[in-house]
Amino acid sequence: FYTRVNPFIGVLDPLLHTPSSTFSRCPFLFTVVCAIALRYSDKPEAYPIAMHFAKSAAANALVDGWKSAELCQAYILMSIYGVPARRWEEDRAWLYTGLAIRIATDLNLHMWSAKRPRSDAEAREMINRTRIWMICFNLDKSTATQFGKPSTVREDRIIRDGPEWYNRLPQNDPFDVHLVAYSTLMRLLTRFNTEIFSDPSAPTGLNRAVDLREIALRYDAELTRVFDEWSARFRRDSDPNNPAAVFRCKLLPFYVSYSRLVVLSFAFQQAFQRGLQPSDDVFFHKSMDAAKGVVTVLVESLAPSGYLRFAPDGHFVFGAFASAFLLKLLRPECKLFIRPGLEQEIYDTIERLVATFGAPSIAIDERHTPKLYSDFLGRLLAKHRRDAAQAARARPPGGAQPPVQSAGAHRGTAQLSPGALSGTSPGALSGTSPGALGGTSPLSHSGSSPIPFNGDAALPTLQFGADVLASDPSFAFTFQSALVGPETVGLVGDDDPATLKALSNPDWWSNMMMPGCVSAHARSRALRPRR
Repeated sequence: FYTRVNPFIGVLDPLLHTPSSTFSRCPFLFTVVCAIALRYSDKPEAYPIAMHFAKSAAANALVDGWKSAELCQAYILMSIYGVPARRWEEDRAWLYTGLAIRIATDLNLHMWSAKRPRSDAEAREMINRTRIWMICFNLDKSTATQFGKPSTVREDRIIRDGPEWYNRLPQNDPFDVHLVAYSTLMRLLTRFNTEIFSDPSAPTGLNRAVDLREIALRYDAELTRVFDEWSARFRRDSDPNNPAAVFRCKLLPFYVSYSRLVVLSFAFQQAFQRGLQPSDDVFFHKSMDAAKGVVTVLVESLAPSGYLRFAPDGHFVFGAFASAFLLKLLRPECKLFIRPGLEQEIYDTIERLVATFGAPSIAIDERHTPKLYSDFLGRLLAKHRRDAAQAARARPPGGAQPPVQSAGAHRGTAQLSPGALSGTSPGALSGTSPGALGGTSPLSHSGSSPIPFNGDAALPTLQFGADVLASDPSFAFTFQSALVGPETVGLVGDDDPATLKALSNPDWWSNMMMPGCVSAHARSRALRPRR
């Protein structure tokens, strides 16, 4: 666990949480740690049994025993490394995150203190409490936006003091600097979300009077600034002789690229709605660079490190979502920006990710999340190529193509229903979910938990997707059915994870939003089985 899994989470201190002390202080946490580690051991058949005991302990801890910091850490781990759910209704990641936050608040972990520790043990306990609260903050911001729910943790002094806290005492963990970097990213994305959803009279809060183009470009520049600042801090303060710390540094460009993609896709969608114009090429190319950046970091940096095999599922979800977005850039409405050779370049990029996710060095077995996404993306790419070839053969003699109108030009044809848009939210920033820098990342293993920069996988997910488009008619758009992206029905099975089913929803290909997670209500509506 400490060698391969904790580098993604950074939630436990090896000197404070030894096997014996953890077992005596919180058997629930001990069970969860063992269960997660068994998933990657030479006895994977024991994993389902151990996770069954962990789930039972999670339920019993609500009614029996003491509330403790270790109890918070156990629920944090359950929210990030739980068993992927086949339906959103079965997912418990959001509930586990909420339990961790409630217990942490009840223990006053959110209270800033100027107390100076009098011993090494006391210093580690104080740092442990602060670290837990920071991870709760990251998880709350990423998962709340991912599910389209209000967050419960405010930005307080502990969070604001993070850039000075991570190296304040000798007892600080080598992973704390990466945790604070992720918190900084979450704070920026939260401000973006607040600025976009600033109309109290709108059903979703979406402010249609703001200049999305200006806001998206401004925050894109801010994300670049954050990347530069923390890259410099990593060079100065991260331990270059610690392989796990080196790996955590590599997650920064991964999360920042995905965050840029989500921010830019929001403005891209507005331009797509009114009809793409030559001046919109900035969003096309910036979004493409961000999506390719996500895939490139996965293939060229994270996979060769030897750690990606142990990542929370959110990392693989981000890669799949970025690949899906690249395919959406090939839709006819974007032909104005497509240069010769770009289509093949996108195909080659996705093929590299397919091969990486399906490699034995990454995928544990046929049901491991990277293997499932590798198979799905491979089938999706093959079908997209077949459809493109058929469309090319159907063109009129001489190579002429029929005129293609952007979404904004079809206003009188077929308007999307709320149900058709459910599930298109780019809430992928959660860090989600799963996170190596300390939060969860915007998304997560089951696709519902974020990717933590440290907590897990999930960068912060933003609430501007299906729910916004479906509940705000003025933001809805129309399209011609012939121009909708690749049909993906039938590419997944009933036993596949909920995130994979969400990505396969053909309605999600009708816009330029990120195919991320949406609110539980929208998810259940979009994924309700057909009778």
